Amino acid sequence: MKISFAIPFHNEKENLPILLSSIEKNLSKIDKFEFEVNLVDDLSNDGSYELCEKFIQSNISKIRFKLFKLKKKGFQSGALKKGFDESTGDYIICMDADLQDDPVHISNFIEKISNNYEIVIGVRKNRKAPSILTTGLKIYDLIFEKIFKKNLTTYRAPFVAYKSKYVKNLPWFKNDHRYLIPTAINRGASLISEIEIAYKERERGKSHYNRVLKVFWGIVEFGIFLYRLKSGRYK
Repeated sequence: MKISFAIPFHNEKENLPILLSSIEKNLSKIDKFEFEVNLVDDLSNDGSYELCEKFIQSNISKIRFKLFKLKKKGFQSGALKKGFDESTGDYIICMDADLQDDPVHISNFIEKISNNYEIVIGVRKNRKAPSILTTGLKIYDLIFEKIFKKNLTTYRAPFVAYKSKYVKNLPWFKNDHRYLIPTAINRGASLISEIEIAYKERERGKSHYNRVLKVFWGIVEFGIFLYRLKSGRYK
């Protein structure tokens, strides 16, 4: 079985050396699987792309790292879409590049994949976030739980494994990376498991979004997504 990783990044020069080394270390411990790691640069200007180039050139492990650079700004959805498009594995694991999701948990994802789960969700525990964000996410989860009735802790997470057929060839509207779990379920994924992820605060670099605007526009965006979902745009 082949497993692909889709990892978008923008100006993560401080985090990428630690992330890439940790991914290599943890994947090298796992046998009976073939891996490819697709790194997608969303127009970084801090030397992140060049750093990844040097890492790949010096890499002598059995893990295949591939590097792509978007031609125009794609943001999270556009960068992740490129990572998915370039993935050739039976499963795709997506994760952020900011070290808030620890690669040490990769073995737990692989174990669940070995048991034929179609979606494996990394649930962040003990996350400290502003109340406006936690409240918004609770509402988001309640609505999708009412729709799908899967008894999940959350329907949104950055560290998730998907069986490829449920997330390949999507239409990919703006910010659709926020709705990949419900989209995959809507496309037929039914065997779903969760694993607990020890959440880490960002230590290097900075977040690139405004929290208040994210929630405000998220309400509008969420309604549009539900309309698309119900109208069959993601089939």
